[in-house]
Amino acid sequence: MGKNLTRIVLLCALLAVLLSATAWAVVSSATLAADGKIHDVFTAADLLEMVGSSDTFYLRNDLDLTSWGNWTPIEFYGTFDGQGHIIKGVKIDGKTVDEDCGLFSVLNGSVKNLHLYVEINGNSEFNVNIGGLAGRMNNSRSSIECVSVSGKVSMIHNYMGQNLCVGGLVGCAQSGGRITNCYSNADVSIDFREESYSGTTDSCGGLAGSISFTTITNCYANGYVSYTGSNQIACDGLVGFPGGLNITRSYFCNYHDSKSTGGGIHISENAMKQQATYTGWDFSEIWDISPDVNDGFPFLRPPETIFPSSVLLDHNDLTLKVGNSQMLQATIAPVDANNWKLYWHSSNTDVVDLTPISDPTCGEITARMMINAKLPGVATVTATSADGNCVGSCVVTVPDASVQPAFRINSVTVQDNNGKELKSIPATDFLATVSVTNLTVTESPLIFLSAYTADGKYRGLMWVQVNAAPGATVAVTLPIDNTDGEIGELKAFAVTSFDDLTPIGNVISFPAA
Repeated sequence: MGKNLTRIVLLCALLAVLLSATAWAVVSSATLAADGKIHDVFTAADLLEMVGSSDTFYLRNDLDLTSWGNWTPIEFYGTFDGQGHIIKGVKIDGKTVDEDCGLFSVLNGSVKNLHLYVEINGNSEFNVNIGGLAGRMNNSRSSIECVSVSGKVSMIHNYMGQNLCVGGLVGCAQSGGRITNCYSNADVSIDFREESYSGTTDSCGGLAGSISFTTITNCYANGYVSYTGSNQIACDGLVGFPGGLNITRSYFCNYHDSKSTGGGIHISENAMKQQATYTGWDFSEIWDISPDVNDGFPFLRPPETIFPSSVLLDHNDLTLKVGNSQMLQATIAPVDANNWKLYWHSSNTDVVDLTPISDPTCGEITARMMINAKLPGVATVTATSADGNCVGSCVVTVPDASVQPAFRINSVTVQDNNGKELKSIPATDFLATVSVTNLTVTESPLIFLSAYTADGKYRGLMWVQVNAAPGATVAVTLPIDNTDGEIGELKAFAVTSFDDLTPIGNVISFPAA
């Protein structure tokens, strides 16, 4: 009896090591995305998934939209954290979109930590508000923080009856909100093609065309602001029409004449290149200034680097036939980690080699890797964080096609005590049914059912020996006590005996991995 107990204890310990590869101990961005809250943006296509969303999105790498062509502006309600990355090549021909123009058409949410390079050419027959980041900021709770815009924002006015708003960062912000620690280097212009604009007054500004109830704090604009052909315009170097004058410690230098409407403080270009000018600005954590960067004007410091505390792959084990491929996706925690550089490795490139995955808008996506099965065998694929402190792994088995596995686990299902099938593991007593097919052997296998918590901690196991002739399928049902509610996952597999714990066949999880 003592020897049997010792064997069971050792068996449990070995199984805990053998089968505990799957773990969700940290809340990852992929986990939260499944709940509709947090998403990772790697490509321009991912960026378009933000349309109409109120979720939170993190930009994980720089984007180059040059090859994308004409960008379709996004209406957005959520939070977008650029994590200090750049989106360049944003080109919009206003005649192709019948809406406000910018990376976002309408911003009802928040954007932070982003650098934009744009070329936006609006047309008053189709567009009313245009800006580098957003045509319109349309919510009292909206915010723009630590965002810069470079490039060109221009509007052709050839359609009477419109009040146009054109700005380097935002065209129109007339419902409140705040703009903080932002700047625009973009050249901004309105070109009037009609001479009569009865009842309309257009606005044009280096940072924003028109604001009302919106606060602007610690911002500047140094792009060239211009207009032609009309005298009905509110135009200035920072804000064309600064309704409410809620502008604090904000400056411009490249526009000042009789049409100035008073938004922001006009100073010389030389003064704008002096840190002493910016009283009340944070030059220790937010801003920096150097004659060798940004043409000597202040620039935003990159966010502090946050390395991952965990790297998880979307598969912990895979079985691939020779010649087949499978993409692995890494997820990093915490969600605000901003260094997503991963180094991938195969322990046996003769069995499994790796092909990097790239996209025209961002280059190589190091959070993704294509694994290719080459020869029968086993290889471990790992993804290691840039600081070397976190590793995600997946064991890849490439079976020999000439060797058929002895047993196949078909399914694991869960029922309540009345036999009603459940979709998840209940926090009470329940039944687990394992379906197994004996493919080739005459021996009766041992079916193991191993239990884990939701975060992957081993909680125990049960086993039963089944009698099935070769080719036959049987189902076995085991009662399980989960009154403490700790069991969150089951794994079923078959072995030939206690002396050899190597699964003969596949491993099935409930809920499915």
